[in-house]
Amino acid sequence: METTIKVSNREIAIRAFDHLRQERKTDSALRLAHHLLHYDRISLGIGEVDWEIDMAIQKFGLPAGPQVAEEFLRNSRIAV
Repeated sequence: METTIKVSNREIAIRAFDHLRQERKTDSALRLAHHLLHYDRISLGIGEVDWEIDMAIQKFGLPAGPQVAEEFLRNSRIAV
């Protein structure tokens, strides 16, 4: 199952990228950076890289948990 999140506040995504980079989670940081440069959303699955990106984004602004995030996204347009 894949979830696409769109966070309107790029600052959250940039902070998440910085956090991943500082934690030396290179694959996750590079994937998030790619999506920051080329798109306004990112599709997250169930892999380790996607999990690390999801946790970093939640740490800096999105609500925790897939159901909460899904409901939040349904009710408002969020960009990553």
